[in-house]
Amino acid sequence: MNIISGKIIIYQVVVFVGLSIKQHFTMKVNRIKVPEDRTLMSFNINLTEDFMCVCQLMNIPFEEALQTYLDHIKVYNHLVNEHRGINYEATAIFERYAESHREKFGLQTAKYKNVHINPIKRIVKLGQAEIGSESHEYTKIIEDWYGAVIIAKNAN
Repeated sequence: MNIISGKIIIYQVVVFVGLSIKQHFTMKVNRIKVPEDRTLMSFNINLTEDFMCVCQLMNIPFEEALQTYLDHIKVYNHLVNEHRGINYEATAIFERYAESHREKFGLQTAKYKNVHINPIKRIVKLGQAEIGSESHEYTKIIEDWYGAVIIAKNAN
């Protein structure tokens, strides 16, 4: 654990993109399986005193609190918007950030844009059929999509 000095500390966070820090995190039942060539990210993040206090109060490690948030950001809720539950709330927070990012930097084209078209269409069809983001069909779409992004990334 880092020693707190001043108003904000820098805390090093290590996450696997698309994979939780703890494989069997109890709050996440339908974990997305990521291909073996997943990307390990290590970065510094400023944790506010407020965030650290609430984690300490509830006896939740910082990493698990952050990973829980990441686990609940869903493309499904961005496209279909289930309007309920923790996935909707996490995605709504992310969308508010994305909007402010667009206002600051303008609309930017996605990397590997051709890889995204088919999965987006498939997710919209799930939404039209009222099949939610916790379904096996959705999980399969995300697994395939992530695999296609990795292939496109490695091709460049």
